[in-house]
Formats: sequence, C-alpha cells, structure tokens
Amino acid sequence: LSAHPFLTRFLTMGGDAESTEPLVPSRKCADGYTRPIDIEKEVERSLHGVTRVHEQLGLAPLRHETGPPPPNAPCIVFLGEEDGIRITHMREGGRVSPNNVFQVLDPSWFTFDPERRTPVGEGTHPYTEGEKESDRERKKLYLLKGISFDRFGHTPTMWTYDPPRLVTYLVQGFTMARTGSYRDDGMPLERHADTPLCSSCKLEVVTSDKLHTRILLACNQVGFPATLAFVYKPVVVHRTMAELAVQVHELGELTGDATKRMVEARTREWIESNPALRRLVVKPSGPTFQQSFGVSFHDATRVDEVVAAVLALVAQLGPSDCVLVDEFLVPMPPRIVVNAREAALVTALRGKQPSRSKNFMSVEDHLHVSKIARPGLGHRLRVVVQRTLDNQCRVVSIICGVGDISAPIGGHNTIARTFSQFCDTWGISKGEPRDEAYRAVCVEGERTLQAIIEAEDNMSVEEKGSPAAQTDSIGIDMILSMRNGVIVPIVIECNDYDSTSQAQELEVRG
Repeated sequence: LSAHPFLTRFLTMGGDAESTEPLVPSRKCADGYTRPIDIEKEVERSLHGVTRVHEQLGLAPLRHETGPPPPNAPCIVFLGEEDGIRITHMREGGRVSPNNVFQVLDPSWFTFDPERRTPVGEGTHPYTEGEKESDRERKKLYLLKGISFDRFGHTPTMWTYDPPRLVTYLVQGFTMARTGSYRDDGMPLERHADTPLCSSCKLEVVTSDKLHTRILLACNQVGFPATLAFVYKPVVVHRTMAELAVQVHELGELTGDATKRMVEARTREWIESNPALRRLVVKPSGPTFQQSFGVSFHDATRVDEVVAAVLALVAQLGPSDCVLVDEFLVPMPPRIVVNAREAALVTALRGKQPSRSKNFMSVEDHLHVSKIARPGLGHRLRVVVQRTLDNQCRVVSIICGVGDISAPIGGHNTIARTFSQFCDTWGISKGEPRDEAYRAVCVEGERTLQAIIEAEDNMSVEEKGSPAAQTDSIGIDMILSMRNGVIVPIVIECNDYDSTSQAQELEVRG
C-alpha cells in the first residue's frame, strides 16, 4: 500500500462465507445517505458474522480490551461487514503488524472529534448537493473501536480506545456499488476525512468502467478484445479509437425505435468491418453489474440476436453504464488427455451449476472438477496488482479460476487454483515456458495499473472524490491465448480493490 509499505501482501487474499441472518432493512435518511433502519441490530448481525467465521476457522474467541492507543503506530482500517472476504486481510495484517490493522463494522465506530468522541452517524455530516470536494473542510479521522489480530493471526481482539486512535489509512466499503445498493453511509468518511484512501466512490466507478479502462489499455498497447460500446450518459468522456479496436457510440436521448435502429446499424457495420469475428460476447458495464450478470454469447452471423441482447441490457442502464459487444477470444485449452471414463463423467457435469455457498465449492464438486481436465474447460486469471511507495506497480497475486467455457467464467462459478496448479492442468511446462507465461502476465498487469495511475494523475479533486484518494490495488481478469505458438495474456476487464474473493477459497482449502 502506498501509505504503509510493510503491508505488501494483506490485500491479496479474500473469500466469501454463507450468511445465515438477513440484512436489516435500510432507508434513505434525511441527511442524504442510505443506512440500516436499526444500526444496533445491524452491527449485532455483522458481529455475529465475524464470530461465526472465526469459529469456522478454529480461531480463538474474540477478546475485549480497552486502553490508550500505542504511540506513533499506523492504523489501517477496513470498513465493511464480515462476509468472509475480510478475514484473511485481518489475519495477515496481524501477522505483519500486530493490532494495527482493523476491521470496523459501522461508521459509528469512528469519530472526527476525539475530545467529545461523537460517533459518525445520521445527521453528523449531511450531504450538501453541489458542494465542491475542493471546498469541503477536511478533518483527521479517529477510531473509537475495531477488531484486530495478534502476530500469529489467531487471536482476534475488539479494541476500544480512550482516547480515540488516529486512522492513517482507510479502505471504505460502505458504498452503493460495494453493498449492492444497501447502504452508502460510509461516504461522510470519504467526503470529510483527510485520511489516505484506497480508492473512493468516484474512483471505483472509473476503475471498474470496462470501456474507460479499455481505452486506457489501447493507449498503452495492452491486449484486449475488439470492442463495440453503446454508452448511456457517460461520466467519463470516451472517444472512438477504431485503429485500436475500440468503437464508442453514445445513446444520448434516443428512445424506442430510434435506439433499435442505431444499435442495429452500428452493430452490422462493426461486424462487417471485422470479418474475422466468429463469436461475440454481449455484456453490461457499470458498478452494479457484477458476477457475470447479463453476459451472453452469440454467433457473429446472428446479428438480430446480438441486437436483441444489447437492447435488453440498454433498458437496464443507468448514467455512466454501457453495453459492450466483444470479440470472443478463444482461450488456450487444457492439454491433459483424459480417458474415456473421465471424459464421460465431465460431460455429464457440463452445464451443471456447482453446489456452492456463495463463492465456496462443495467438497464433491471440488474433487470432481479440480482433478479432471475436460474438453470445454475454460479459465480466468485474477491478477492482483498494487501500487508501491514510489508509484510503481507490482503483481502480488495470480489466482486462476477454472470453469466451464460454455458459460461466462467468473469468481462465482469457478474453482480457485494457484498459477502453478493451473499450468500443470494446461500443460505449460515447468522452467522457461512457465516463467515466460508468468512474466507476460505480470508485464500486462503492471502496465494496466500504471495506465490507471497516469490517468488519475490528471484528474481533479472533484473527479477523484477526495484529495487523499488514489487507486492502490486492482484485480485484473485475463485469459491466456495462443498466437503463433506464443502464450499471450489478454485483459478482459479491471476491477477495483475489492476483487480478491477467490483467493480466500484457495487459502482455506489449501
């Protein structure tokens, strides 16, 4: 992380665990933010989730301590509920810097006033429409309480600080995009704190904008699929780069038949100008479109089907969202030969939705699919890249998701494998071939984050959402393709910092 270089690994792991209790209903409050109608009940629910995850992993019971903060110590905080994703972040943080990396379950665990200890909450920092980020008063942020781990990553402690502890780095998870439009009451922390932020609400929209990042990739010679985009009320100004495989069309105020005519005409023109296209992918792009929602595959000759898929998604777009029509890039296939009995088994499994608890595969599915390379097996590499202290970029994790190539491949329907395990299955030999593939992935990943950093350097405070916000970590989805006998990584999309859930599945299962 840019603020604290000793934490070079703790953002590279994550996961997902089953929730057994429903969310407390939320509402939009008078101060302009959406939050649970019963904060205490929601905190109790989240705290129960924390203890449940700790129990599942065989960790020590949660301890409670009260005292003054240690002098001159860093204080890195993740704000967000416990859904299983945070646990490896917290444990690794404890191993690297004991009791200095915290999980916070509600904004009320913070204060801007260390003397009065007034919690951040409803009405304390109302949203003012039209107020400029550059004009807003910024204050130091303090921690009232939070959960951290010891140096073994085994014993969690709920610390209550008196006086409150200065926060030196914040990962803010209560935004509409990150909570599925459930709550955004973490926004006062972004808008009023002078604390260094890992991304921001505004930056996450830009970083996760597939079209915007592809144009950045095009300018930096990073490989990605040929792209046709239909944009609705873009926040970022996009420009067509036909010579670099990106074409952009704004829908503007078109409605009904006018939209259909424009989409059909532009789609036919694009397909005719790219005669090598055989198969296409239609997908939405926007902060609320996740887990392969709305993704479909089509034969390039069936233009009417492609247009219908685009129009169905256009009807669901919000400002800054878009629909992409992509070239379907064929990933390199696995090279392990299976015998007839195994081939029959995996054929029977094809199309079967694995039994899962969110991102966790059942033991039966895990054993079946992870041991058998089958025809139609596909992959996705999740490449986690982070910013260093000197604004350079470094790949810190490559998690390979293996799944059915006949369906969109994402973290929700794949099995997590290490890069080495993936190479074994795909027949990428140890030694120079494997090293070359790894280097190629790292080069493309680091160039991608570098392109985002350079773009942010030219953004105003208004565009970034806070003078202390910057993108420090991203997850890049790639596939490996064969071109003229050479393994070539292709970037499919970028994700903001909260993009490491498969890594916890890998860590927990070993």
